[in-house]
Amino acid sequence: HIRVCPTAGFETGLYSNDALYYTLGVVVIFAFMIIMFLSYDYIVAQRQSQATKRAVQARAIVSSLFPAAVRDRLVKSHQERTHLPTLKRKESIHRQAPIKKSDGMRGSVHTESTISPVAELKPIADLFPRTT
Repeated sequence: HIRVCPTAGFETGLYSNDALYYTLGVVVIFAFMIIMFLSYDYIVAQRQSQATKRAVQARAIVSSLFPAAVRDRLVKSHQERTHLPTLKRKESIHRQAPIKKSDGMRGSVHTESTISPVAELKPIADLFPRTT
């Protein structure tokens, strides 16, 4: 049998607090991440709560101001406008317009015309011309 015993200097070099420091570092990082996640979740929940509250208030106002048929048309119109593809929903329409250049040659230039969002809306009330 061979017995190997470390010297006192070698034995003190084996004991250190490095593992404790690494463990504490990892715990602090995880605690920071948990705090950040919970604060983000709280902020998003507050924002969602405020948006829901505003939507309920707006719905109550629309319900009190307009009859059911008009209210339903308003909601349907809004849903149709918000669910259209992005290209159809843009307020500006690009087209090619022919022009005459100064040298006498015909060409085209890129022009932009805008359509008012109000012009795209359908009437929300029924028209009864015989009643007036």
